[in-house]
Amino acid sequence: MPIRIFTIPFQDETQTFHDDLVQQFCLNKRVHKIETKFFVRNHEPYWTVAVHYGVILEEERKNAETKVKDTNFGLDEQQKVLFLRLKQWRSEEGQKQGLPVYILATNAHLAEMILQKCTTLESLKLVKGFGKSRIEKYGKALIAMIQTFYTAS
Repeated sequence: MPIRIFTIPFQDETQTFHDDLVQQFCLNKRVHKIETKFFVRNHEPYWTVAVHYGVILEEERKNAETKVKDTNFGLDEQQKVLFLRLKQWRSEEGQKQGLPVYILATNAHLAEMILQKCTTLESLKLVKGFGKSRIEKYGKALIAMIQTFYTAS
């Protein structure tokens, strides 16, 4: 089973450890186990995160296909997995903000982003109905997930 190790320094300006790289890495992986260890080096605090992972399993791809098959977006099996991941992010983000998920992005928006392989904020402008306000609020997070998925696949 492959392992990826991340060392995350403490960020004084935000008073936190940024785990964005770990989250992005895990987007298109099946995570089996995560181990963490805190340490201090040269008076600087760090977290080390070891991610034990595997590739997305065929069963997971089939589940994604089944869950998305009622939509007519024309996504392939890998794209359907990304679609479900984006929907999961949208759900979590909507809960945090107390907003219905369709306010963040509709299923059609998410599918179009995947089909167009939107990897820049500029490319999001081509997604019909996904305007300037949504791009400013959610664009960076969506782009990061899509880029990570396509570069790691």
